[in-house]
Amino acid sequence: MQISTHSYKELSPFKRLISFSIDFMICICIYLFFLYAFISWAPFYMVDFLSQNVRVFFCSTLSILVFLVFKDVFFKRSIGKIILGIKIVDRTTESKVSTKNLITRNLGTLVWPIELIFWSFNPNKTKIGGIRTNTKVVEVPRKASKSIAGTCFIVLFSGIIFLFGNLYNQALQHSEAYSYTMSVLSKDKDIYLEMGDFQDLKFLKGSASSSQARFMFGNKKAGQNYYLNVYLIKMEHHQWEVAKMEVSQS
Repeated sequence: MQISTHSYKELSPFKRLISFSIDFMICICIYLFFLYAFISWAPFYMVDFLSQNVRVFFCSTLSILVFLVFKDVFFKRSIGKIILGIKIVDRTTESKVSTKNLITRNLGTLVWPIELIFWSFNPNKTKIGGIRTNTKVVEVPRKASKSIAGTCFIVLFSGIIFLFGNLYNQALQHSEAYSYTMSVLSKDKDIYLEMGDFQDLKFLKGSASSSQARFMFGNKKAGQNYYLNVYLIKMEHHQWEVAKMEVSQS
């Protein structure tokens, strides 16, 4: 049996929570990045499937949980733990933990509500996986930079807001409803007279479901701001049709 010569200090639950928050946000960023890239290149019918099918929500949630299960494998500790200066060791010998036990320890993430309840009411703040693998989280004997942890937290949070904010508009502009709208507008002479050149129209915002969609465009013409709202409905033959178009100015 390998016994560690170090004497580690078991850290506070708050520091572990910060570490997990950083890891969780990294997982979200990775997921949103790949989803953003997929939407940018995928055919519109795949984008419609992603935005309208409820099963995708469960698949995306599962993929994030899988990231969290394997977060301690690659560097023998997660990025959040590296930033905070903490690691996982054997509870008895304080020696290194095997890859198998690192994965087993995090399997409770797949049933996170149970894991959270157990962790909250456990006086030692030990995870179910921590008890099963006889492991604990300790502080590495070095100074963990609070400023680095804080900066990473802010950068990751900002990245999630940016990716998530752009992801929805990206999905809308790669949907079948949007493609049909642009096809109609490119041929509508009345819109050209009211809004100006079709190529100058800027997409501002929109929303879409499996049966309805709405897109708002803007353009500046003769010193005035013009806005075009296009409302669409999906007919019984599964084809989009323009229900109404409204032009306003300010």
